[in-house]
Amino acid sequence: MATNLYELYETDEDLEKKGVGLQFGEAVFYVRRAGGTNTEFERVYEEKTRNMTSRVQLAALTEEQSSRILREVYAESVMLGWKNVTDREGNPLEYSKENFLKLMNDLPVLWRAIRVEAANHENFRRAQARQEGEQLGNS
Repeated sequence: MATNLYELYETDEDLEKKGVGLQFGEAVFYVRRAGGTNTEFERVYEEKTRNMTSRVQLAALTEEQSSRILREVYAESVMLGWKNVTDREGNPLEYSKENFLKLMNDLPVLWRAIRVEAANHENFRRAQARQEGEQLGNS
């Protein structure tokens, strides 16, 4: 168990920008960090909310409006792709912004899980990346 604060909280800037794979069942979603050194996330968010100049306007958004904007931000600045994702009938679903938006709209619980994990610093930790690299080297 890590006790050093750097091992617990220091993130790997490369992982934050180049991405990691998040596994949900058989599906793997490749994501950059939603925040941290992924400055594209903040830039796209600001671009999508540019016309909403005040906190009051942002606060006045319905939950659905806010979620729609955030799904678009993720599609453009966090998501890199996926594998083993299928449609409702089990047919392979090719990654695209449109398919991502539809899937997240159809599966709000998955959308929440991806948001949580893409923002979670632990998925982008330097110590974790080093440890996983060592495990790969030992295989």
